[in-house]
Amino acid sequence: MSSRREQLENALATCFARGARMAGEAREMLAVYADDLQSEGDPRGELIALDLLIEAHGTTTELVARRASLLAAWLGAYRPVDNPHHAWVGDTFRLGFIEDLELDSRDANTIERLPGLLASPAGRYLRGATVRGDGAFVERALLVLAAHHHAWLERLAIVSPWGSWMSAETVDAIIVATPRLEHLVVGGMSVLRAFPHPNLRSLEVIGTTALAALAGVDGPAMEIVELALNFNVPQEPYGGEPEVDDEPPPEDGPDEPTADDAAPARRSAPSIDLDAFLVPARFPELRRLDLSLNEPTAPAQPSHLYDGMTVFALLGRLAIRTQLASVKLPSLRAKRDVQDLDKTLAGMPRLEELEIVRAQQFRPPDLHHVRARIVVDATKWPWPPAHERRGAQGLRVRIPGTRAPDVVALRHAYTAMEWRWAAFPADARAAWTALWAFLEQLGDGGPRPFAMDTLIRAVEACGEALDEGGWRELLEDMRDRRTGPGAAVAIERCVA
Repeated sequence: MSSRREQLENALATCFARGARMAGEAREMLAVYADDLQSEGDPRGELIALDLLIEAHGTTTELVARRASLLAAWLGAYRPVDNPHHAWVGDTFRLGFIEDLELDSRDANTIERLPGLLASPAGRYLRGATVRGDGAFVERALLVLAAHHHAWLERLAIVSPWGSWMSAETVDAIIVATPRLEHLVVGGMSVLRAFPHPNLRSLEVIGTTALAALAGVDGPAMEIVELALNFNVPQEPYGGEPEVDDEPPPEDGPDEPTADDAAPARRSAPSIDLDAFLVPARFPELRRLDLSLNEPTAPAQPSHLYDGMTVFALLGRLAIRTQLASVKLPSLRAKRDVQDLDKTLAGMPRLEELEIVRAQQFRPPDLHHVRARIVVDATKWPWPPAHERRGAQGLRVRIPGTRAPDVVALRHAYTAMEWRWAAFPADARAAWTALWAFLEQLGDGGPRPFAMDTLIRAVEACGEALDEGGWRELLEDMRDRRTGPGAAVAIERCVA
C-alpha cells in the first residue's frame, strides 16, 4: 500500500468515526480516495465513484450496467453457485466497503468461500458482519474471521437461537481482530458469557440469556452507552418478528390480561434475578435504553412480556433507571401501563427524553416528568389492520425486461411494517405510504403501474426484516433491471 493511500484511509477512518454529522466531509474524502484508487488501477476506485454519482444524481441504465459488470468481474467468484439467492458479498458492497457480510449456516459452502474472500483485495474493507447458525457454525465462522485483522469492522451480529456458550478463546480472538468494533448484536440462547471489547459502545441483545453479562454483579464493567433489549427469543431458527394485531383496544384498555392472551407468539425469557440485572456497577456508562421491541403479541395483552410483568413495571424495578438519559418503550395498552410508567418516571432524575415508539390509540397518555421531553408516535399506520387482511394475500410484480413476474407475500410486509415503521426515515415512510395507498385502490382487477424507484426505496428500508416471502428476490431483480427515474413495475393482486 502506498503511503498516500495509507494517509487517505487514515483520514477516511477519522471521518467515519465522527459519525453521521460528518457525512458530507466523508463523501468529499471518498471522492479524493476514489480518484487515487483509479490512478492505481484499483477497481474499487471506479465503484466508489459510481456509487457517489448515483447517490448525488440518481441512477441510469448505463450506470447500473457498469456497476454490475465491475462487481461481477471483481467479486463474482464469491457468489454462491448452488443458490443464487443466498447472500453474497456484492449485496452490500457500497462506496468501496462491504457493509454487512452475511455468514449463514443455511448456505452450505459459506465457510469454505470465506478464507478466499477475506484474503482478496475486498476482504480488508469489511465494515460489518452477520453470523447466523447453531453454536458450532458460529464458532467456526468467527474463528475464520478472527484469522484476519479487520481495521474497518464496526458492527458484528451473532445470532444463534440454538447455540451453546462460545469459548473464551474465540471471543478473545475476535476482539483482537476487530479493534474498531463499536456495535454488537447478540441474539438467541446461551451465546456469549461476556464480550469485553474496549471500544464497544452500542449493544443489542435478543433474549436475556443471549449475553450472560447482562445479569451479574461480578466481572469487568461494560463501557457501553446504549443498549437495545428484546426479552423474547424468536421461534424461527434465525429470527422473524411476531405478527402483531394493530386493531386499537378500547380507549382505556383492559386492566388485566384475558385468558386468551396467555400464549405469546414468542418464547418468553426465563426468570432472572432482577437485583443483579443491568446493575449500575456493571454498566456505569449506560445512558440510552431501548425496550421498544418488547411489543405485546395481541391487541389487548398488556402483560406476559417478561416474567409475568409489563415492560413498564420492569423498568421501575431496574436500579440502572436512575442514570438513564433516554428511554424508548413499546405501546401503552392499558391504564395500568400508564400508571406504572408515570410512577417510574418520578424515579428517573437524569431522564432527558422518553419515546413511546408505537401508539395504539390517539389520546395522549397522562405522563409527567420535571424535565424530560415525552414523545408519543401517534402516526396512523397506513397498512390495513389485521381484521381487514385476507389470508395468503400476495402481489404479482412484473419488472420490464423479465420473462416472468415476481410474487411476494404481503404477510411478511405487514410484519416488517409493525416492527420497523417507527425507525423508518421520512423518505421510507413516504414510499411505503404511497404503496399502501396504491394497493388500497388496486382492488382485484388487472395490473397497474407503480414507480419502480419508490418500490425499491420501500423494500430497501426494511433490510433483513423483509428477506422472506419473495421480497429479497424482488429487490435484487429490480436493482438489476432498474433504468431511469420514470421506470415502473406492473402490480396485481394474487395468492401467495
